[in-house]
Amino acid sequence: MQVMIKAAKNAGDILLMKKKNLKNIRTKKSSSDLVSEADLESQKLIIDTIMNEIPEAIILAEENWNGDKRILKHGKKVFVIDPLDGTLNYVHGMDFYSISIAMMDEGKINYGVVYLPENDKLYYAETRKGAYLNGLKLYRNEEKDLSESIFVTGWPYEPELFKNAYEAIEKVHKYIHEVRILGSAAGELCLLAEGKIDGYWEYGLGPWDLAAGVLIAEEAGLEIYGISQKDFDLSKGEIIATFKNNIDSVYKILKE
Repeated sequence: MQVMIKAAKNAGDILLMKKKNLKNIRTKKSSSDLVSEADLESQKLIIDTIMNEIPEAIILAEENWNGDKRILKHGKKVFVIDPLDGTLNYVHGMDFYSISIAMMDEGKINYGVVYLPENDKLYYAETRKGAYLNGLKLYRNEEKDLSESIFVTGWPYEPELFKNAYEAIEKVHKYIHEVRILGSAAGELCLLAEGKIDGYWEYGLGPWDLAAGVLIAEEAGLEIYGISQKDFDLSKGEIIATFKNNIDSVYKILKE
């Protein structure tokens, strides 16, 4: 856990420093997916920090994953990293972005760290040992009416998922207080764990977007489902996260 925290905080320092100068930006093959010099430097620092301490580690990031689910299900000491979750927010000068690092063994997420540099907010969790924000334990065991709940979702990069995302917002909005889109999956799951929002769903994500945040939310007492099926599968890139008393209702709404 400590090496993950060290890597996340040091990567956060890089992002804060580089954010002062956002001129060096290039575009990937996907025109929607901006990558900055800061993103690349953050990733290098995280990988170097982990490998120096744990040379047998396997690194799984967006840049090096070929879609092989066997790594997620059977790999040992797999570090699932997102060096800059919320790239568009970052590029446009907004403060809501995060660094996400999780460690998995044979399909199980054992440790998760998410760091929000702008607010110096460090969220972390260990399986069966709880979730924390800057040393304070997070736990949400309350029940809340769906009609009073604020949910967050995201807008997918893949055009073929636009219709699903739009229809899902229309469906869910009828039953809740409000929907918001904030732009960082890991950060949104942490806001849920902290008690700032009441639910979250999204399609079209990668394991690096979800792994650390899922563990933090679970350890804080939230329930996690998939969307196409109830059993959450990190490799499917879809999630519902909310209170136990509401998750079945939200699942049914999204399945309508």
